[in-house]
Amino acid sequence: MMGRAWAYLMIISCLLTFGIKHQGRFGWLHLLSLFTIYSVVQGIRAIKRKDIKAHQRSMTGSYIGAVIAFMWAASEPGRLVNTWISSLFNS
Repeated sequence: MMGRAWAYLMIISCLLTFGIKHQGRFGWLHLLSLFTIYSVVQGIRAIKRKDIKAHQRSMTGSYIGAVIAFMWAASEPGRLVNTWISSLFNS
């Protein structure tokens, strides 16, 4: 049940990123969102086929991608996440 909720929330959060544009254009975040949607859908398909190994690879890949995206966004100056994290350590 928890995995199903995680998968749906990942897809929803990726779809929401398409409302975020930098200077009216799409960027690297949107490519990562497309990859994550693809990966999660492949993981869902794999588990429905009872292919546990493929399911684990897809879900692990989408999780690692999300962590990398967060670290990238958090380290890029001027981004809101970077500002929040900097304010935690500079208080």
